[in-house]
Amino acid sequence: NLGRILMGFGLMLLALKLVTSATAPLREATLFHNVMANLGTEHLLAFLIGAIVTWLSYSSLAVMLLIASFVANGSLEVPGALALVLGVNLGGGLPAFISTAQFEPRARRLPLANLLCRAAGAAVMLPLVPRLTEPFSRLGGDPVHQVLGAHLAFNIGLAILCLPLCGLIMQSMEKLLPD
Repeated sequence: NLGRILMGFGLMLLALKLVTSATAPLREATLFHNVMANLGTEHLLAFLIGAIVTWLSYSSLAVMLLIASFVANGSLEVPGALALVLGVNLGGGLPAFISTAQFEPRARRLPLANLLCRAAGAAVMLPLVPRLTEPFSRLGGDPVHQVLGAHLAFNIGLAILCLPLCGLIMQSMEKLLPD
């Protein structure tokens, strides 16, 4: 299993390198930089774009690599990237929820609970995006590490908050989606 883990990390780093080189022409595109600069100030729009792109691509990893490459090449500032990251986390729950829409209620409960937990976490954090930039910048590292650290921190925080409430959440899902 260690070999699989290392292979996964290697492929992820290779994908980051390929995405970075594929987006290199965007460094010179003025219109692209203007759009990315506006995403830095319009956090709700960035959040929605992150969620939709992640849902359409069915891969939060691919979208996170794309965001990291935009931050690395200077096209996207950290505040806009943080809003996109929250959208990515919400969008990551959409494919499972939509894929199970035709199934019996019992099969739809867990994807719905996952989606609602992600949505609640993102809804709480989105208004705080302007205030989160400073704490992540104080941790040091370049902006890419700050954004990836924010993604990791969001998921760990969400797990810490939601895992102890699993029983209560699933009881709520049974009431929301009864057999």
